[in-house]
Amino acid sequence: MDNLYIGDNLIALKDLVLSGSKYKMIYIDPPYNTRTKKTYNDKYSHNDWEIFMKDRLDYAYKLLLEDGCIFISIDDNEMPHLRSICDEI
Repeated sequence: MDNLYIGDNLIALKDLVLSGSKYKMIYIDPPYNTRTKKTYNDKYSHNDWEIFMKDRLDYAYKLLLEDGCIFISIDDNEMPHLRSICDEI
């Protein structure tokens, strides 16, 4: 499989990890948690957003090839928290 797009990805990430798949690059575009009206949930509490992200990043990291990388889109609002989660993983 050359490319794969997954929407809300927690279940899919778990399945991919179980399948033994590995990827060179993963791009994640999570909710920015700006608390603005969107068609998706963008109003997490700080703690809930961190749990949401940590769960997904734990699985994404397991999917990376040894020389792979993860790209994450985020705004300044949650950047320090995201960096902390990534550093922990």
